[in-house]
Amino acid sequence: MNIKPYIIFFTLISCFTLKGNSEEASATISDVESYLSSIKSIKAEFIQISSDGHVETGEFLFKKPRKVRFAYNPPSDHLVLVNGPSVLIIDKEPSSVPQRYLTSNTPLSLFMGEEPFLRESGIVKSFSSDPSSINLILSNPEKPRLGDLHLIFDSDPIAIREWILTNYSGEKVRVIFDKIDLNVNVDNDLFSFSRQISKLGK
Repeated sequence: MNIKPYIIFFTLISCFTLKGNSEEASATISDVESYLSSIKSIKAEFIQISSDGHVETGEFLFKKPRKVRFAYNPPSDHLVLVNGPSVLIIDKEPSSVPQRYLTSNTPLSLFMGEEPFLRESGIVKSFSSDPSSINLILSNPEKPRLGDLHLIFDSDPIAIREWILTNYSGEKVRVIFDKIDLNVNVDNDLFSFSRQISKLGK
């Protein structure tokens, strides 16, 4: 199993600053915090583009607290689950073995709580906005070698559009979201490691 895309995916960066908005800016970091706080769950389709141009698609699910699911479509046919402190990567090939990682070593940990509190947490590397888009780059100052997470939102109304993950060596993974449904009912079993492993016969 080639786990390089996931190593790239699970990245963070150090060193944080905060850029002021221009006079035309249509949103503030407080507006983004309010938007993120209002989200209890997300269901969306995604397109993932790696630095080498490789494209994968699938379904993205997010549920507070601390649950994420990336279900990749064939021919990729693998599953990434986050539930609490752990990440599980399942390749659906019969001979593969599920791989486990710590959530704390992924950028998704930045949004796993009930409230983001971006400014107080010290995770904001930069922030800028204009009438059409918002750019927010997040960091983990205690883990400077893990990369950065760049979130891009539409401005009016605020809505997540995509994120770009960059590792320490500069390799990028871009994830574009489409057909986004917020605060829908999402079954907890979809994030259960044991149930998903059992379902796939691992």
